[in-house]
Amino acid sequence: MKNLGLYYVLYILGLIIHHLMYTGIANVYFLNYEQKITIVSLASVIVAIPVYALGLFTKSFLQTKQYKKFNMVLNGFLILIPISVIFFLVTDDYDKYRNTFTMLFLVFLMIITLYATLKKNKQAYFIFFAWVIFLSSGLLMYLSSAGIFDIKKYFPYLIEASFVVEAIIFSIALANKITNLQKEKNEANQKLIIQKENETKKLSNEVNLRTKDLKNALDEKELLLKELNHRVKNNMQTIVSLIRLQSDEIENEKLKDILLTIQNRISAMGHLHELLYKQDDINYIDVYEYFEVLIDEVRDSYDSFIEIHLDIKTKLKMEQSIYCGLIINELITNSFKYAFPDKKGNIFITLEKENENIKLTIKDDGIGFDETKVNFSLGFTLVKTLAVSQLKGEIDINSKNGVTTTILWNEDE
Repeated sequence: MKNLGLYYVLYILGLIIHHLMYTGIANVYFLNYEQKITIVSLASVIVAIPVYALGLFTKSFLQTKQYKKFNMVLNGFLILIPISVIFFLVTDDYDKYRNTFTMLFLVFLMIITLYATLKKNKQAYFIFFAWVIFLSSGLLMYLSSAGIFDIKKYFPYLIEASFVVEAIIFSIALANKITNLQKEKNEANQKLIIQKENETKKLSNEVNLRTKDLKNALDEKELLLKELNHRVKNNMQTIVSLIRLQSDEIENEKLKDILLTIQNRISAMGHLHELLYKQDDINYIDVYEYFEVLIDEVRDSYDSFIEIHLDIKTKLKMEQSIYCGLIINELITNSFKYAFPDKKGNIFITLEKENENIKLTIKDDGIGFDETKVNFSLGFTLVKTLAVSQLKGEIDINSKNGVTTTILWNEDE
């Protein structure tokens, strides 16, 4: 389709050259004797060029691929015509037949044009009309040469006029073809734009629907998790209440102290679930509020005047919070029980971030402890297990000038 204009130009150019030779104008004004001899020997080429260009033009213009059998024959002619031209150039034995194959090709082009016209190919109407003019002028020329009707007497420039009219018709046809192609292109672009808009709208609706479903699923998950935290908190509170009731009936102070420690451990976990139930984001919790509740729980368990200083500089994930809560519960319980014989002193709790690590420090200014005996205590074992196995961190305990416990771990663990 992109070469349609080229085929048209070759066809018109071929017609002009052929007509200049046919009327003798070229012989009079443009060619010398030797050139005339050469042109005569190339007569088959001069005739074949416009016809061949017309065949290519017809093939492209009518889109003959839609007529499979005709298209196969047309392709055959387009292959054989150059072969026949070469054949007649190398031999003079069959000069009288040199234009026979070309004329057959013209007849076939008329047939395929007529067929396309009957198939209501709108583009074929132009070429068919041009063929009618061509055949009419040819018929009149034949009648004139046979002495039946002298058309030259009335219209001496019939051939020239027919060529001009034919060229005009082909020009109109070509312009119409270009207009139709542009129209088809615009329609295709418009359809593409509409299709894209529809696809975008459809995709947007799908995304909105999926987003809504995901939001509903997340809301449902949040609700279920909150309900789970609420139930866990209630169950732990029930256990704590049972331990308190049991503790009230026991007179053994050591056993009561053990039960109190167990009670505080369970409360440390229960308070976390209570906070998770109250807040919207369950990934992180309010560390300050959580630690403060734990501290108040332990302080209420012991009669003392110990001051606790809380310094929170970063946040914690939910899972890390519960481990830290249990660690703080164990360490400040030990401080309350063993670090201050006179029931007075200070405990400092600091949570901060160092690069990619989280640092938890629990320090008291009490009397310290004997490091040779602490390895066998359950509380120390619990703290070490939580720091190393659960938080994947490092723990350091210093018993000089009170007790300082430092735990360092990566926040992404």
